[in-house]
Amino acid sequence: MPSAFVDGNNPSFMNSAWADPILNCAEAKALEARLFGGDEEQEWAAMQCAGAAVARAALDDIEEIGGFPDSGRILVLAGKGHNGGDALLAAKAILDRFPATHADVLFISGERALRPLAVRAWRELLQAAPQRVWPLARIRPTVGAQPCLRPSVAYDICLDGVFGFQFHAPVDAVTAAVLQAVNAHRHIRLRAAVDLPSGVGEQSGDTTFRADFTYATGSVKTPLLEERNRDAAGRLRYCDLGFFAGPVAGVADPGLPAIASAKAGPGSPSPATACDPSVPSRASALPTEPAHLGFFGQVERVVPNALDWVLKPSVLAPLAGLRAPLSDKRTFGHLFVVGGSRSYPGAVLMCARAALRSGAGLVTAFVPQSLVAAYAAAAPEAIWVGWPEAPQGGLALEGLHLLRARLERATAFVIGSGLGSEGESLALVGEIMKLADVPIALDADALHPSVLAAVRGKRVICLPHAGEFRRLAGGRIADLPGGHCGMGILPMSGAPEITGGTRHSPKASSFAKAAEDTTAGRPPAPRPESAGEPGSDVLRAVARETNAVIVLKGPVTRISDGERVYHSFFGGPVLARGGSGDLLAGLVGGLLAQAPGDPLLAACRGVAWHGMAADLLARDRGQVAVQVTQLLDYLPAALRKLAR
Repeated sequence: MPSAFVDGNNPSFMNSAWADPILNCAEAKALEARLFGGDEEQEWAAMQCAGAAVARAALDDIEEIGGFPDSGRILVLAGKGHNGGDALLAAKAILDRFPATHADVLFISGERALRPLAVRAWRELLQAAPQRVWPLARIRPTVGAQPCLRPSVAYDICLDGVFGFQFHAPVDAVTAAVLQAVNAHRHIRLRAAVDLPSGVGEQSGDTTFRADFTYATGSVKTPLLEERNRDAAGRLRYCDLGFFAGPVAGVADPGLPAIASAKAGPGSPSPATACDPSVPSRASALPTEPAHLGFFGQVERVVPNALDWVLKPSVLAPLAGLRAPLSDKRTFGHLFVVGGSRSYPGAVLMCARAALRSGAGLVTAFVPQSLVAAYAAAAPEAIWVGWPEAPQGGLALEGLHLLRARLERATAFVIGSGLGSEGESLALVGEIMKLADVPIALDADALHPSVLAAVRGKRVICLPHAGEFRRLAGGRIADLPGGHCGMGILPMSGAPEITGGTRHSPKASSFAKAAEDTTAGRPPAPRPESAGEPGSDVLRAVARETNAVIVLKGPVTRISDGERVYHSFFGGPVLARGGSGDLLAGLVGGLLAQAPGDPLLAACRGVAWHGMAADLLARDRGQVAVQVTQLLDYLPAALRKLAR
């Protein structure tokens, strides 16, 4: 069986610094057993890092709704195990940063039931802020627990640390009552689940904590990606604790976890000090680098053939460094943008503006003749070529000579933004595909099965949303809409039948009906157009059949080359507006022009960069009163933040 980390056809992602495998709960348990071996000191160091990482991420995300106040209040739901300890230490990190903040703690199983590391975390929280921590109940609550939650008290953050990934349904009546009361609480600004929302697991309970954000610690577990758990999980974040990092300097025994055997050299922090949040700033006060807790080889033993991966910010690291000193504009590629119509004049302009921000050396845009003057005034850095117009305002076939005369200059194409559905324009795309011998990114109206049929054997990136994906997949999909991770597909010519979830299981997953929402405090999540997205096996199969890299846009955007699926947790509702896809197409196209030999890498980097800039935009300006093109102004900040 091939290694999850060695793939001769995919050399870019041999670097584990750029993506980590997504594990089912049994694999996560096996990995942590290998890493820690039951050593409580190692587990404690990991717990400290998890708590600090969750605190930092939650403080980042609450910026989207105005930030954490100096005199805030936290509600902590603490279970008896490691998740409870993580939540308590996250509360400590926030209280350390905000000396006027208070925390209410509810022990779901009672204080006496806490396991040793959770007890240690509770003592640290008490010692750090004895006058600012209030236990709501030291004994196990009763079914009528709502009064002890103080429903009239407003909380800025609620930290859910009741159950971890080893949860098994059902949720007991007492815990269910508490979760229902918290879900119904009308005065909680941000609900944060640690690792998994309580009640969510391989078999989820009927009652779950309904999170605004879930912070997956150490590894991302597959239940977070399942359709049935979407509303409970909210938006997903990955808190990388270094479980998949390579060996560190000073390791004496390659069979031991790095956290135990690494010797700190000059200037090297211990795991505890690496996670110390006591430095002056808000979210930036908390640690930005994961502790080196794990080994590359340890993961290979646990997950020998991982198919689903989560992208990390470090996928952009090469873009944040210095460029070669002896370079010029031709060094960084020449992107050809083809699109636009009188019906959709703005889309191709947004695409070209994003391409100009991607780092590409040259951008030439072929657009309807009547739009060139306005476009050149708006983005003079691009080369604008006026194209004859079809009767309805799209690109006419007769302009193909304009492209032929310049074809040898291109290192990549991006086609489709604002193209429209006029038949002549779609026929033109097919002709361009036949001529081009460089990689091509297709978006919007260019995403037609007939177009893909014309590019067999070429390097292609497709950027569909769920509806466009259905059009590409055609009759190959047996059951759309269906589960996010568990849909089956019809057999395709020359391909075996494939069913199952995000893992490599030969059996299709059966998902329990999502719990009925009876909450008042957190309303049901609106069902987006992408609800009922195809599962990862479907995405892989269609990518393999079309021989394309597919970027399936959605709340969690996924990228597949037909073998693996890379999940991006960056971005959020701030992107739920017209034009965000055009910006993504321009970014991906510009990156493809700079690295035409690796469409998968260009796609993953473009998606991550687009999402990270969107996060920064939302934290600075909020989710509502923004224009999507403002995202472009946050692309430099995303790289500079990574460099720091």
